[in-house]
Amino acid sequence: MNEVRNVMVGMAMDADSCQLAYFDRRAEEPMLVPYKTATNVFRFPTALDADEEGRLVIGKGELRAKREDGTVIPFFEAFSEEEPLSVGTATMEPAELLAAFIGEAVALMRLKDPMRSIAGFIFTTKELKAPFVRNLRKAFGLCGFPRGTAGMQDYMESFYYYAYSQPEDFRRGEVMLFNVGEEEAESWALEESDDVRPHPVKSVKVEECALPARPHERDEAFQRFIASSTENRKVTGILITGDGFGTDWSVRSQQELVKGRRRVFYGDSLFVKGACYAAIERRERHRFRTRVYDSDQILKAGLGMDMMLGGNPTYYPLLRPGVNWFEAAGGCEFLIDGKNELIFYLHRGEEGKRTNYRMPLDGLPSRPPKTSRIRLSVTCENAGTIRIQAEDLGFGELYPATHKVWTEMIEI
Repeated sequence: MNEVRNVMVGMAMDADSCQLAYFDRRAEEPMLVPYKTATNVFRFPTALDADEEGRLVIGKGELRAKREDGTVIPFFEAFSEEEPLSVGTATMEPAELLAAFIGEAVALMRLKDPMRSIAGFIFTTKELKAPFVRNLRKAFGLCGFPRGTAGMQDYMESFYYYAYSQPEDFRRGEVMLFNVGEEEAESWALEESDDVRPHPVKSVKVEECALPARPHERDEAFQRFIASSTENRKVTGILITGDGFGTDWSVRSQQELVKGRRRVFYGDSLFVKGACYAAIERRERHRFRTRVYDSDQILKAGLGMDMMLGGNPTYYPLLRPGVNWFEAAGGCEFLIDGKNELIFYLHRGEEGKRTNYRMPLDGLPSRPPKTSRIRLSVTCENAGTIRIQAEDLGFGELYPATHKVWTEMIEI
C-alpha cells in the first residue's frame, strides 16, 4: 500500500475468518488487504501457528489452545477466555494471544512502523461480550496502539457506517441489509428519526426466514422474504452479504430487489469496510454530526464520585452516558480520607435521577487519613451492568500496598 502516515484501518473477525481494510484517500473508499501478496485472497483464517522460530503467526490452526483441564478450543473462543491458556509449550493470557493475532494481521499491510502509521483502528465482530471486550482492550495496549487510536463496534454499527458513507441517492430513503446464510436469511433496516437533533439512527431487525436448499425453491422463498421485508417501507438502498447468496439461483429474487429503482450492492466485505469508514469518520471527517447511532448497546446512565481536587470539592465523572458500553471505561487513583468505603453517584440521563451507591472496602488495613491510595477501574459488563474494581496501593514504604482487590457490580 502507498500510505505510510495517518492510515485508517478496519478489521472484521468471526469464528472462521478475518478481513482487513485500509482507507484509500485517492479512491475515497476502503480497500481490502490481501492475505498473500498479489492475490485476490482477502480472508485469512482465525487461527494461529508457530513458525520455525516459535513465533505465533496466522495459519491454518495447527497450533491448539487448551484450557487448564486440557480442553482444546478454537482461537476465536480462546480470545474470550479469562484464565491463562496452554499454546504449544507456552502458557499465555488470552489477551496476549489476541494481541499476537492482531499484530500479525496488521503486518499484512507491510507498514514500516505500524503503530506510528495507524491513526485510527476499528475492530468489528458480530457480538461483543464482556470477556472478549476486556481482552481486546488489553490486546490494543499490548500491540502498542496509542490511547484513543483503537476502538471496537459490532456488525450492525459497521452496517450503519457503511450505509451512511454511500452517495446520497442510495440513502435518501431507508437502507436495508439482507444477511443470507446457507440455511436462513435475516433482514435489517436503518430507521432514522428526524424529531430531534442529532437524528438518532437505529439498526432494527425486520424479519428472518428459512431458505430451502433446492435452487428454484430457494429463489422463491427469498423473493417472498424480500417482498415481505420491504413492504410499507420506502427503501432506496439494499446491501446483501453472507455466504448463502448466489447470483446463479437468485433470478426472481434479483428482480424483487431492484423494484422501485432501488440500488443494490452485494459483497462479503461490508462489515470490514464499515469499520474502516468508522475509523476515518471518528478521527477525521466528522460528517455524521447531524446523526447519532442508537442501539441497545448504548450506556443510558453516567457514573461519578465527589472528590477534592486542588483543595476544592469536585464531581469527577467516571463513565458518561451515550456511548457504547464496550467503549465506556474510566479510572483514576486517589487517597481516601479515613473511610473504608467509596461512594458513587449513578445518573440516569432520561429520568434525571441520581442514585447513591456505597462500596465497602472490607479488609483495608487501618491507616491514618490520606495514607491509603486506591486505584479505581470502571468498565461495563453490558449496557445494563457497571463493573467497579478498586485496588489497594498503600502509601509508599510507610504503608506497603496489599494489592487487595474489591469488585462491585451496579445494575442500571
